[in-house]
Amino acid sequence: MDEKIKNLILEKRRYGIKEKVNFFEKKQLKKDKPIQKIIGYIEMANVRIDLSKKVLIPRYETEELIYHAIEFIKKNNYKSVLDLCCGSGFIGIALKKEFDNIDIWQSDIDKNAIKQTKKNLKINNVKNKIIKSNMFEKIKNKKFDLLISNPPYLTKNEILSKSVLNFEPHHALFADNNGMFFYEIIEEKLSEILNKDGLVILEINPINVDWFKKRNYLIIKDINNKERFAFKKINQLQNN
Repeated sequence: MDEKIKNLILEKRRYGIKEKVNFFEKKQLKKDKPIQKIIGYIEMANVRIDLSKKVLIPRYETEELIYHAIEFIKKNNYKSVLDLCCGSGFIGIALKKEFDNIDIWQSDIDKNAIKQTKKNLKINNVKNKIIKSNMFEKIKNKKFDLLISNPPYLTKNEILSKSVLNFEPHHALFADNNGMFFYEIIEEKLSEILNKDGLVILEINPINVDWFKKRNYLIIKDINNKERFAFKKINQLQNN
């Protein structure tokens, strides 16, 4: 059996969908369309994320990021969260389902991301504040206990499969300054956007981990033993 067909069947089995691949689906697979896009949604971290718009497909690394965030929120009793560069809305929606009493804002510059997030909020029956903004541009006079983000972080010369390059938005994948463009903006704004004892937690590209270590971020490895998550408390920033 063709490997792509086998993977689609396995994904359908995971969701309890009839384990057959029709002619149209086979044509989509030949075009390298991701199986998540063929099915139309993913289910992770207790949420269903519709993928009908051109947004980044959530990865398992981001699911790990969410579970780390849940632990931080519980430990520190955080009450407000900013999900920056929210894409499909995966992070903020998963956190809202876990903590229905906290204030969550979700922001992205891309109109498709905003539409997709709104749709996914309805699907998951939760409500967050949605803002179309170029990073912090329209987030004024508001501070948060937690800033969480999985921004674009790939370098322009990274080799990706056709399924990624042809079906996922490049602006959600690649970033200037060797993948560091958005992190530099976030770092500059931390003292303005975070409350006292607030925390920033980021998904990062392991190739740039030294940049974070030099700025006193603590690093957590992902399930594949890659240095994938960086976090720092605002009081660490103020004391250095």
